[in-house]
Amino acid sequence: MAKYVSSVKQVNYPQASVYNKLSNLNNFEDIKQKVTDPAYEARFNEIPADKIGDVKQYIQSMEFTSDDMSVDVPGLGKLAVRIVEREPNKCVKFESVNSPVGFRLWVQMLPVTEMTSKLRVTLDADLNFFVKQMLGSKLEKGVEKLADMLAIMPY
Repeated sequence: MAKYVSSVKQVNYPQASVYNKLSNLNNFEDIKQKVTDPAYEARFNEIPADKIGDVKQYIQSMEFTSDDMSVDVPGLGKLAVRIVEREPNKCVKFESVNSPVGFRLWVQMLPVTEMTSKLRVTLDADLNFFVKQMLGSKLEKGVEKLADMLAIMPY
């Protein structure tokens, strides 16, 4: 087991708004439309030019229900994340489904004021020693980037 924890991020939305968005994965369906919207094109600047088409294809293949999000990955099949626990306005816990590496991910939320909150992301992955050595630093960065992204999302 390897655990990666993000730093605490400030969110400019109320705790309940953050929870309501994250606790229902149907709320992310609009990602598929935004990937083709020119207004969002600049967000792909960090992705190497030769990979943008693949990323857009992955996003277009995403499927959402209130509890599950899945994506088709060539060579691996349909990978999914499922909400396994909701603690109203405080925490949403996710678990991998059909993944070559089992993991649990949770997002914790706390109020700061009536109109702001903070969050933290934790990833607990079933990694053997060698995989942990190869991917550990990338997973640390990935958890931090996920927390950054969640902190700036519109809720």
